Amino acid sequence: MNKISTAILIILFVNLIHAQKENNIWYFGNYAGLDFNSGTPIPLENGKMHTLEGCASIANSDGKLLFYTDGVSIWDKNHNIMPDGDSLAGSFSSSQSALIVPMPGNNKKYYIFTTDASFSTKNFSYSIVDMSLNNGNGDIELKNYLLFTPVSERLTAIKHSNNIDYWVLVHHLTNNNFYAFLVSNSGVNINPIVSSIGSIPIGGYVGGCMKFSVNGTKLASVSPSHNAVDLFDFDTSTGTVSNEKHLPIPEFPSGESTYGIEFSYSAKFLYTTRRIPPSIIQWDISSGLASTINNTLYQIDVPTGQEGTLQIACDKKIYVARYYKPGVIEDPESPGILCNYIDTAISVGNGKCYIGLPNIIPSDFQTTSILENSAELKYSVYPNPFVDNITFKVENSNTNEFSYTITNLLGQIVLSIQKDNQGSNISETIDLSFLSSGAYFLKLNMEGNQLVKAIIKE
Repeated sequence: MNKISTAILIILFVNLIHAQKENNIWYFGNYAGLDFNSGTPIPLENGKMHTLEGCASIANSDGKLLFYTDGVSIWDKNHNIMPDGDSLAGSFSSSQSALIVPMPGNNKKYYIFTTDASFSTKNFSYSIVDMSLNNGNGDIELKNYLLFTPVSERLTAIKHSNNIDYWVLVHHLTNNNFYAFLVSNSGVNINPIVSSIGSIPIGGYVGGCMKFSVNGTKLASVSPSHNAVDLFDFDTSTGTVSNEKHLPIPEFPSGESTYGIEFSYSAKFLYTTRRIPPSIIQWDISSGLASTINNTLYQIDVPTGQEGTLQIACDKKIYVARYYKPGVIEDPESPGILCNYIDTAISVGNGKCYIGLPNIIPSDFQTTSILENSAELKYSVYPNPFVDNITFKVENSNTNEFSYTITNLLGQIVLSIQKDNQGSNISETIDLSFLSSGAYFLKLNMEGNQLVKAIIKE
């Protein structure tokens, strides 16, 4: 492979790395939508969905719409309901009615996980969309496979520590059990990891949301019947929830309690919404100590309307669902009033926002980059191009475990390894003699941080 070919491939790699825009198209509420592809949310007025609460959207890596759903119907990129794409097992009145999870090892298929409303069947189910069908517009391969009942309306997911598989998490309706279902290239494991921890719902109110932090190490769940939020640690290797911190909201008046939940990108701050009376609550959770965290509570009073879902976006701002225009937390990494909440700031054109925004897998926003030699981590890969073996080294990583994958340009995994690490440095030589000549990605994952390198086999 000559130098010109190598240069062209590296340019291609850079474009591919920075073109991950699967969550740049949002549809929600009453025919409302936003397009984030330009870096600033632009109203979309072509949506066909009308839903009060939960929903989900997915685009391809170039930011072009594939489909969207309210957990009941699925609309394709042309805004037509897919064949057999109705009567899914979610609900227009479930807080996190739907979540779209890519099928590991298959870039044409997607799972749609759904939770029904707590006043209805209370089922947790999944369906499968195959985008290779129906002339590329998608069709339903499997519909409403029941995984568990009864569950609350809370539904979220995060990448596994191997950066390939996913954990999909739901919560029992009446006790404090979390159920983490592993999604891999073998399918959905119907035997979940169960963690019994946190608040037990009382009074029958189990609405509201739960979310992972972007790096997957933290989990937060609203506890509306306790006027509080529960904060936990999460192990992306084992799927276990641990180390509860209970964050009550004092002097809570009568009305509807906590509903939306979201972490800032760095997971330094945690936010929740209170629907009636409307307000947004912030905590600094960086200390890791419940007593210290509770002392950082800051309340942002909101003039009117009901505050709903909170959702981080590709610009790292947090968007706030509310009647009839969303608000935005402009600087979610800043404390108190400096977080700069702007009420009804986001235009949705002729559409209307209610109390739901698209449910997104937080790890999708994990920043990746091609690094020749990070000043902080001193990351190096050599020789590159290579013939048979390639070595990567990371200094000052201070990680107890790491994993790496080799993928081709189609995103197909050709090698996946997970290892424990002793000491502050990582050094690994990989035998890639079995690969054909060409271009690949080396993806290194260290406790929530990912480094990506373009590699060339001669």
